[in-house]
Formats: sequence, structure tokens, C-alpha cells
Amino acid sequence: MRIVRKVCVLAVALCVLVGCAEEGPQVVPVTGVVTYQGKPVEGARVMFHPLEGGARSSHGTTDAEGRFELSTFGMNDGALVGRHVVTISKVDLPEEGTAVDVEALQKGGYAAGGMPGYEKMMGPGAGGRGTQPKSELPPKYADRKASGIEVEVTVDGENEFTFNLK
Repeated sequence: MRIVRKVCVLAVALCVLVGCAEEGPQVVPVTGVVTYQGKPVEGARVMFHPLEGGARSSHGTTDAEGRFELSTFGMNDGALVGRHVVTISKVDLPEEGTAVDVEALQKGGYAAGGMPGYEKMMGPGAGGRGTQPKSELPPKYADRKASGIEVEVTVDGENEFTFNLK
């Protein structure tokens, strides 16, 4: 009888602990469009960097119409609620097997897996200092401190953003 009582008490305590556990950060769907000089930008990397320190950034890649959906923890789940600095970048990828200047990529805000085609550029034949990838957008948009783009993601808002780059 004592064992049954202990199991019941343990089960209730476990339910209370699980029920009182703190939920993770709130993520809401975020979509948008990127244009440059009035035309949609395909293959651009869009990143939302929360102004709240230590929070996770969200990312997405534009399609042929310049549209994107952001992902944070799962595919197209959105971005964290709050204010964000936005960076947008697109590079002209060199031919396969062309050596790439890794330091230039890292200074431009790119990290391993952080941009489409990174693995292709870093494949066989890449090593040492190579060619610097050419940015297809003004470099300021890829820099958190210089982009000049800030947005607020809200719980009950539409959270659809249009970025007309010049």
C-alpha cells in the first residue's frame, strides 16, 4: 500500500512540475518580399536578428518573386516576437571548384551553412585565399550595424514585410 501511495504522490508531483514548466519563446509566422531597384530578388538571404541579446535569429531565402518565409526553430515557423534588425544579402557564387576567400565571407556575415551554396563554394579545390564572392546587393544591407532596417514582429500583427532596397 505504501508503494502505491508513493507512486501516486510522485505522479502528482511530476504533473505539477511539467504543468508549471516555462514555455519557450513565442514564435509567429513572418513573410515578406525583397526588391532591389524595383525588381524582385531571387536567392537573397533574409535574417531577422532580435535586439534582445542572446535571442535566436530567424532566416529565410527569397524565391523567384522575391518572397520569403522565416524559420527559427523549425521550417517556416516564423520569428520571435519583438524588435529585430534585418540583414539581407545575396552573393554571386563562383564556379564550382573555384577557391573562395573564407575570411571575406566571414567578414560579410556569412558562416558555415549560413548562406545558400556555401558548401558548393567550399567544396573540392577550395582552399587558401581565393576569389572574393561578389555581392549582388549593396554590402550595407548584409551588416547588422549598417543595414538601417528595423522591424517589430507582433503577436497579433500581420507580420508581412516589404523591403525595397536601393
